[in-house]
Amino acid sequence: MCGLAPWQDGARLLTTSCQQLRIVRMVHNRRTYVDVYCERLAPGLLGEPLNTLSNAAFFIAAWLVARDARRFGAMRADIAVLAALTVIVGIGSTAFHMLATTWANWLDLVPILVFQLAFLWIYARRELR
Repeated sequence: MCGLAPWQDGARLLTTSCQQLRIVRMVHNRRTYVDVYCERLAPGLLGEPLNTLSNAAFFIAAWLVARDARRFGAMRADIAVLAALTVIVGIGSTAFHMLATTWANWLDLVPILVFQLAFLWIYARRELR
């Protein structure tokens, strides 16, 4: 929080300024260390341990979807695509929360966007038939 706890006077203004400064740094160098989350303890692989561990949910969800789709005979190409994209989101998110660099941030953001677009396209295609 750039030196102030969220409950201290002026913390909101200072936090906003620090986040803007970090975003500007991110634009200038793809390898710049990114510190935009409260949990980040330090640079390095375990700088965000809870965020990193919680990414296991993406892998578990993808496995459960694929398993249940096969079990109920509902495995189709669109479900396989969404399950695969969920794994890719998990990989990108894990990379970002472990490495905290701007290139890893893109590995986090782009797969999420692709998943959202694929989901909307699949949903619209199914519902508008």
